[in-house]
Amino acid sequence: MSEVPKGQYWDHCYLSYINDLPDILKNDSELYLYADDTKMYRQIKKKEHTKFLHEDIICMYGRSEVSHGNYHMKEQLLEVEHEKDLGVIIDNRLNFSEHLNKKINMANKITGLIRRTFVSLDEVIFKQLCVALVRPHLEYANQAWAPYLVKDIEAIENVQRRATKLVPTLKNFSYEERLGKLKVPTLAYRQARGDMLETFKILSGMYDPEVLRESDRTRGHFKRIYKKRTRLEKRKNSFCNSG
Repeated sequence: MSEVPKGQYWDHCYLSYINDLPDILKNDSELYLYADDTKMYRQIKKKEHTKFLHEDIICMYGRSEVSHGNYHMKEQLLEVEHEKDLGVIIDNRLNFSEHLNKKINMANKITGLIRRTFVSLDEVIFKQLCVALVRPHLEYANQAWAPYLVKDIEAIENVQRRATKLVPTLKNFSYEERLGKLKVPTLAYRQARGDMLETFKILSGMYDPEVLRESDRTRGHFKRIYKKRTRLEKRKNSFCNSG
């Protein structure tokens, strides 16, 4: 019998340790396992749902006598103002202001680094640098956090507006003219285009089938995106309801 490599042995041991985690939950909360990352959640519609989630947390991490009004791990209160998940900072108000500020600051820092590194930029090199190093910070997972307030939209656009002035031959042109010569669209346009691509994927059944609703109407497309009625501004401007 051949010897199992040490790294592979520990992988098998770890998987055998975590693979039965979904089986120990009492209330069937949703659980995602990926490598060493475990995420558990459930939709809270009624007061007792918080109790169900708390009980499942205790099932995973041990006993607790804490009331289900708050979530605790032993004696540590599980409550934060914001948390980073897969590169996106999610705050407790869901306005993503913390994430927005950090990404704008990072994009501006990289723009400054480009300015200090290159004595002179032509249009081709600038476009390559901007597309590869600056723009990804402003667009990663933006279907989840894209702002709807005009001031926030402008704050993101201003990063590209200032960056395009780094090209000496374009300094005396307006922002729209600079974009035209660089053959680069506004970030707002790219956001709208990205939303349409995501909508197409949903309508094509690639994922998120729960937002689709089959229609028996004889006119128009037989598939339509179902928009729930919303009361709060943040939900009204979420991806599924903003289009």
